[in-house]
Amino acid sequence: MSARPTRTYLAVPGHRPRMVAGAARSPADAVFIDLEDAVPPAEKAAALAGAVTALAELDWGHKLVSVRVNAADSPS
Repeated sequence: MSARPTRTYLAVPGHRPRMVAGAARSPADAVFIDLEDAVPPAEKAAALAGAVTALAELDWGHKLVSVRVNAADSPS
């Protein structure tokens, strides 16, 4: 089996469930759910919860899916 090239990466903010669901349906080769810069501080907890739900419940097909998290010493 040969490796498939990853040509298209799509970044989506974790606090926007519709965008995350759209990313799962998209033709992108890879998606990262952003919990860092793209998410306002007041929405960080909701973004994390949304990412957990999305990873567990959405059909990602053959996409490479990752989550960009805040640094451990980050204030939010």
